[in-house]
Amino acid sequence: QKNLLLVPLYTRVLAYTSIQVCRTGMVGRMKNPVQFFKALSDQTRLQIIALLIWKKELCVCDIENVLELTQSKASRHLRYLLNSDILTDERKNIWVYYSINEHLPEDELDFLEVFKKVIKDESWVELNLKLEKWLKNKNNSDNCKGEERTKYEKKGNRNKLF
Repeated sequence: QKNLLLVPLYTRVLAYTSIQVCRTGMVGRMKNPVQFFKALSDQTRLQIIALLIWKKELCVCDIENVLELTQSKASRHLRYLLNSDILTDERKNIWVYYSINEHLPEDELDFLEVFKKVIKDESWVELNLKLEKWLKNKNNSDNCKGEERTKYEKKGNRNKLF
């Protein structure tokens, strides 16, 4: 059911942004237009880009949980976006955080600006609400499972077994 919601939008995104690219002649000035558009031709990867546009930087666990992906599927899509130079990653302790590469060629950044306008559409609202809900639960839990901490844990007390 959730896939049916995004199919018409996915088609609109590609059509709208392709028209903008043709009008401005962006394709000729992109570093690797085939790789760039191939990376964005997948619904899950477009959703990942949307999440990162909204929040600038997300932990891999955020992406997995919001999009309901397995670790291996999330890693595969993130690796594809990294290899296309659309994303950058940064390790912080045991977690890897992803963000949109600020050093993309200007035309690719312009394309993402067009995409930013498209994701304001009402069909993307559900995904944005899901992200906000996840982040709120995660912030209340201090763990990537988004599980609520008990009162005991919130006060900073720890059970000592030994």
